[in-house]
Parts: sequence; C-alpha cells; structure tokens
Amino acid sequence: MSKIKLVASDMDATLLDSAGRLPANFNNYVTALSRRGIQTVIASGRSLQTLLAMFPETQLSLICDNGGLIYRNGQIISAELVAPAIYRQLAAQIAAAGDVPCLCGSESVYVAAADRKYLPELQQFFSKITVVPDLQRLHVAVDKISAYCPGASAQQQYVAHYRQLCHGCYECTVSGPAWVDIAPRGVSKGRALRMLGALDGITTDQMLAFGNAANDKEMLQTAAYSFIVANADPGMEAYARFRTTSCDDNGVLRVLTQLLRQPKPPMNAALQA
Repeated sequence: MSKIKLVASDMDATLLDSAGRLPANFNNYVTALSRRGIQTVIASGRSLQTLLAMFPETQLSLICDNGGLIYRNGQIISAELVAPAIYRQLAAQIAAAGDVPCLCGSESVYVAAADRKYLPELQQFFSKITVVPDLQRLHVAVDKISAYCPGASAQQQYVAHYRQLCHGCYECTVSGPAWVDIAPRGVSKGRALRMLGALDGITTDQMLAFGNAANDKEMLQTAAYSFIVANADPGMEAYARFRTTSCDDNGVLRVLTQLLRQPKPPMNAALQA
C-alpha cells in the first residue's frame, strides 16, 4: 500500500451513501492524499456536467460516462464518440422497448420531449438535461447512451435485451437498478484508468479502486488494490481482492484513513471489513 499513487472510486452506492450524499469531509481526504503525492479519481457512469456540479472547485480527475469521457486539469482529454446515425438508431430502439433513451454528451444529456414526464427521476442523476423535440434530428457529440427502464427489477434481462439489439458491437452494462448504459466497444472505467495512469507513469500495481456494480468490473480488475463495499451487487466479490464496509458506513473513507495513517501498512485482513 505504501506505493499507491492513484485512488479511484465509483460514486453511486460506493462513495455516495444510499441517499446519494457525498461524505461531508471527502475534500479533506482529497487534499491529504494530494499532499502525499496520491491522485484522486472519480470514476462514474454519471455525465461530465453532473460531476462538475458536484465537484466545482476540485482538481480531481473525472472518468465520466463509464469511461466514455475523461476530464483532467480543466479539459477533456479523451472522448469516445458514438456516430449520430448509431445513437439515433439506438434511441429509437430504446423507445420502442418502452424505455427512456438519454443521450449523454459533454455539454448536456439529451432527452426527447415525449419523455418529459420522467424528468423528476432523470434529474436525480443528471444535473443538466436538454429536452429536444425529436432525438432523431439531434446532431451533437454523444459518448454514451443510457436506457432508463422505469420499474425495472430484472437487470440482467434488460442487459441481455440491449446486447442483442447492439449485435455485440457496443458495450452494454448495468449502472443502476433501472439503468443500462451503452457505449462504444472497449470503453470501460478500467481502460480510462489505465489511460490516466499512463499520463503520469502510474502502473496498475500503484492503483487502488473502489466499486459496487457491473460497470466497475474492469476498473476493479485493473487496480492491484481493489475493494468492493459491503453493499455491492451479488457476484462482485469475484472482481475485487478486498472488501470494506457499506456505503452507509463510510466504506471508502475507512480504507483511505488506513492509507493516510499508515504510510507503509501491510495489505492484510486489517483492511477488510
């Protein structure tokens, strides 16, 4: 653990508690980590504008849209875009399935006027939403398509459905109880983490990561020190080496406290909850 140079955390149900609240003292941890030469990365399925609204004055690196967009030092350094013809086709298929297509770009998330009734739910996840008359006439830079599935409970059923629609050409992953995210093939939080590490000469054995759900798998497999929170989705223990307490019991901060208190601590059961 003494060689850690980068800490990455998922947001929903990992760093954020079950009510969606950020730990009040999180910025103090970011500052303390920075003083020790450790970079902090937020790795989320959320859009850039949403993360900037949550962290307006921080120098955090942001992995947005499950790796579709990377933001660092005040600028976008990577964006894996979906061609307009493709995102329009996917939007039409999502709508035909009875779900709500959300087209995610760096400036905003775009939703059709026909889905305006879902705005209260969507605004819990997106800070900037632009309602347009018709997504089929939209021509903007989009790096991820999200399908909001109202009332969804059988997550894998929805993933299987959308994987079939995408013919294996795009990544489809669960990002929440009612969400399936679609992105260009190869895009993941893990890939984005490796890209950030390469910029600073940080190797994967110098990375620590936290997650809870399917869209965190690649990130947890990338970082040598990988933790799931106790409330992680079933089966996620296969992708992480360690476990910490739940998001409602400050699982992320408990491990960071250990890291900050012990410059050269052994990675052992003491760090597992």
